[in-house]
Amino acid sequence: MIKCPRCNKQISARPGTVCPRCKRKVKPTDVGYIFCPEPECKAVLPKSAIYCPKCGAKIRNESINEKLSKVVKKIEKILNSF
Repeated sequence: MIKCPRCNKQISARPGTVCPRCKRKVKPTDVGYIFCPEPECKAVLPKSAIYCPKCGAKIRNESINEKLSKVVKKIEKILNSF
C-alpha cells in the first residue's frame, strides 16, 4: 500500500491502480521504478538498475562510495581467506 500522490488516500502499490478518491492512476515512478532513458525502449526498471536488461543502455553511474564499497568488500574477502 502507498499513499496516493495527489490526495493521500491509501491505495494499492501496483502500477496502473486507479485511486478511488481522485481517479489518479498509479505510475511505476510512484512506487520506486524508473524508465529506461532510451526512446525506443522505455522499459520499467527498479531504481537500483545500472543497465537496462532489455536494451543494454547504461542507466546510472555508480557513485564513488558504491565503487569504494565494492573494493573494500573484495579486499575484506581476500584478507579473510588467509
